[in-house]
Amino acid sequence: MKNITITLLALFATISLSAAFQERDGFVEIEAEDFESQTESDVRKWYIITPGNQPDLQDIDENHAESASGKAYIEILPDTRWSHDEKLITGENFSNEPGIMGILHYPVQFETPGRYWVWVSAFSTGPEDNGLHIGINGTWPESGRRIQWCQGKHKWTWSSAQRVEHHHCGFPKTIYIDVEEPGLHTISLSMREDGVEIDRFILVNDKAFEPEGFEMPDLETMFDEQISRNGNIRLGFTNYEIKGKLPYYRDLGKGAYAIDASSEENRKGFAAASTKFPGPNGKYTLRLKALTEIDGESTYRVILNNDTLLMEFQNPETKVDLKPNNVSSAAVELKKGDIITVESNAHTNGKIPERGGTAWARGRWQNLTVIPVGNTTSGH
Repeated sequence: MKNITITLLALFATISLSAAFQERDGFVEIEAEDFESQTESDVRKWYIITPGNQPDLQDIDENHAESASGKAYIEILPDTRWSHDEKLITGENFSNEPGIMGILHYPVQFETPGRYWVWVSAFSTGPEDNGLHIGINGTWPESGRRIQWCQGKHKWTWSSAQRVEHHHCGFPKTIYIDVEEPGLHTISLSMREDGVEIDRFILVNDKAFEPEGFEMPDLETMFDEQISRNGNIRLGFTNYEIKGKLPYYRDLGKGAYAIDASSEENRKGFAAASTKFPGPNGKYTLRLKALTEIDGESTYRVILNNDTLLMEFQNPETKVDLKPNNVSSAAVELKKGDIITVESNAHTNGKIPERGGTAWARGRWQNLTVIPVGNTTSGH
């Protein structure tokens, strides 16, 4: 009897291992529809979509199986929020926390431990069907949360970008998981937004790797996007070298405009960036997100049509570097085409020694949001 039990256990172990996806040379590619199991599917459930086979559930998307790898993909349904116009309901059509709803499980046999960057191919048609989480062995590390797609709409598009507060579209190669030891591990996908469509995903331990068909987005173009969320408009500033003003540079790592204060000339005035208000006409407040800096307290201005000062403030002294400082203006009438300019200066408080002198704050700020008067929503 003992021998029979041992044989059965060995058989089950073999079956489990043979059913697992196999990592080889630091690489494994998985078809999304080949999940082993699904959990937390009472409210939203993943469905396998093939040509001519689509669940009779709320979904505005067409069937995209013909263009998917293996002519099959998965979608989490029903899809009740595909744009900002539909109500966001946490725990129903949205989950910023992973491991709460709509979870898929994939067994993977790893021979090579280490850090694995995650690439996922998704089909996104709207601004609210483009988020996902990934985890390992029932854990959800911060580095696997909020995979985001902004570019490449209406086609299968690879992303490895993590949505972060200062840049919602994220930057490539920022999603990863750590495999601490060889052996059988469970990789899981968890819903963030309903309606997301997934074709396949890749785990690879080479950060330089890029899947076939991936197009590196223009990071500066991404940084300039104008994003409208729940009626609020986050302005993009494409003009940041203005005649008569100091230039900004883009600090992409911090998602901020900044002044090169290493140059003494750049410490003597204000840098400026401007944009045109895209409308509609109306009454708004403007919210500037500046960043505090431990080496100085920069001053900020927001100016309308080159002559009307809408707001001016100086950052407070801080012990926390690069902490967001949100400051709002009084209500103001804006018309489509109005020119809005943000200015800031470099400043030193003389407290941080640097290269025989003192360090200077770089007048960093991340974004300017225009908010219709009476609107209390801020997006997610």
